[in-house]
Amino acid sequence: MIDKIRSFSNLKFGWDGYKAISPSPTAIATAICLYRTLDIKPDRIAPSVVGGIGFSFKDIYIEMYN
Repeated sequence: MIDKIRSFSNLKFGWDGYKAISPSPTAIATAICLYRTLDIKPDRIAPSVVGGIGFSFKDIYIEMYN
């Protein structure tokens, strides 16, 4: 899953078909740090259209912004 988070650095401006920016190195590093410290792993990790990275759990959403 950490490789998936790192892969978000390859996203280009407009990756969503509109004007989404790619996650910054800081957002990626923060997401990796959070992932490593969690006891419960998220159901989904995905880039957000505002340039962050979101972690989805059953009833919780956490996002690291740029």
